[in-house]
Parts: sequence; structure tokens; C-alpha cells
Amino acid sequence: MADGLLAGKALLVTGAGRSLGAVIAEACVAEGATAVATDITGADDGPVRRHDVTNADDWSRVVDDAVAAHGRLDGLVNNAAVILESRPFLEESPDEFARLLDVNVMGVWLGMQCAARAMRETDGGSIVNISSTAGMVAHPRLSSYGTSKWAVRGLTKYGARELGPIGVRVNSVHPGGMMGTTMFPGTLDAEAYERAERGVPLRRVTDATDVADAVVWLLSDRARQVTGRELVVDAGATLGGA
Repeated sequence: MADGLLAGKALLVTGAGRSLGAVIAEACVAEGATAVATDITGADDGPVRRHDVTNADDWSRVVDDAVAAHGRLDGLVNNAAVILESRPFLEESPDEFARLLDVNVMGVWLGMQCAARAMRETDGGSIVNISSTAGMVAHPRLSSYGTSKWAVRGLTKYGARELGPIGVRVNSVHPGGMMGTTMFPGTLDAEAYERAERGVPLRRVTDATDVADAVVWLLSDRARQVTGRELVVDAGATLGGA
């Protein structure tokens, strides 16, 4: 049952056309927020707004529209990201590496800047950057993606340090593979599910709603003293051993 943790807040969630972003946007609305959902696949007049996170003008447009519609911007979830086919380090291409950095890092940096400028005009706000467990440990065959997610972790620290004085908190959330998203290819494979379940200390596979709950908390006033921190949501998978 929702507790109204985000009642009255106006939020922006990127990459919300499907998968984790859509689940986060739904969770925010369930907690009382007005959530502007954006995605590269969205439409100018649709429930999910068109938004290229690598484009500074697009960022200005969606943030300005959100403020015009709701009078303020209280929170941003930088969720939009791309992940390409995993491959050995020596087989990754410069073009793929550049593409991942453009979307996964530049997109987050632009969003933090644009949202913080809007938040500065009111009472501050909360920015949640979706990183990954690949931004905490070196997963095999994911050097480009993992590097981008380590960079998101660093941006979070710098943002928290410099934006804190204007009342803007910045934190990162680090999920691993999640049921209910494109990040868990074994969703419909019972054997893969059971193997994943046995491989984590909590003996429970992480669901997208588990990650959304963590994001909601960081956006809420209950996390008012939390900034510059990493919240890992992976049932203990990155602890090592089981």
C-alpha cells in the first residue's frame, strides 16, 4: 500500500518508455508524485515524452515544460541508458565505447545540470542516478558499459559535493540483473531463475519493483540527510560467495 512518500512532488524520469524506467515512474505516481516520463521512443504529445538525453536542447525543453506544467521540479531520475552486446575487452570497438559514454554519461551530466538549475529556483530537490553493480565491481565482458556506470558513480559524488549548498541531493542506485526488465534475460527461464536465486545471499532474485522502492525513498524527504551515496540493490550478489 502506498504511503504518499512523494505527495505533491513533480518529478522527471528518463528512459521511462519501458523496463525499469517505466516501473520507477509508476512507483512514483503511486506514492503521490506527478511524474513526467521521457524516452527516446516517446512522442511530443504522448504519455511518454520524446527525449534524447544526449541533446542539451532536449534537456532544456523537457525540464522547462515540466516546470511550466507543474510550477517546479523536485526530482530527477537519470535512468536512460544503453547496453550493447557483451564481449571481451579486446573485441570492443571505439564506436561502441563512445556511444555508451555519450548516452550513459553525457546524458546523466546534462540532466544533472539542467535539473539542478531548475531546482535552485525553488527549495532544491533530489537527483537519483541509475548506475549498476557494474559500476561497483568489474563484471566480465562489460568493460565499456561498466566504465560508463563507474563514471555515473563519480558524477554522483561531484554533483552531491557541489549542488548540496543549493539544496540538491544526488545519489546513485546500483541494481544488478532484475526480473521484469530487459536486464534479466532469464525471466522466462525457470532454470535460470532458480540458478540466480541460489547465487545470492538473500536467496531472492531482485525485481524491478525492489529498485523502484529504493529510488522512491531517495527522492522522498525521508532521505533528506542522504547525499553522495551508493545504494546497491542486488540481494547481496556483489558481496561475493553465497
